[in-house]
Amino acid sequence: MTVNAWLFLELVVLNIADIVTTIEAISRGGRELNPFMRRLMGRLGTGGALGLVKFIALALIMLLVLFVPAPYDVYVTVLLLVLCGYYAIILVNNFSVIRRLG
Repeated sequence: MTVNAWLFLELVVLNIADIVTTIEAISRGGRELNPFMRRLMGRLGTGGALGLVKFIALALIMLLVLFVPAPYDVYVTVLLLVLCGYYAIILVNNFSVIRRLG
């Protein structure tokens, strides 16, 4: 597997963890801070909204991983690294909220 494939796999795992921890935080009384997601959750439910948005985003990113040719794939690598870092920070926040809410 390529570096980008491994990073994409990591991003998928981080997004699944984000879904699980977001649902847990909301079930304990937390709230979604993203106004777009909050509105979508009101229409589709928490899990449905998170699953739909993440599926679409990950599908688009997968297209980049699969079809951006070298040497431009380095930009995809940078994007994946930034997104993985971003979701790691989100997970730290989600775990903090879950811990605080008990």
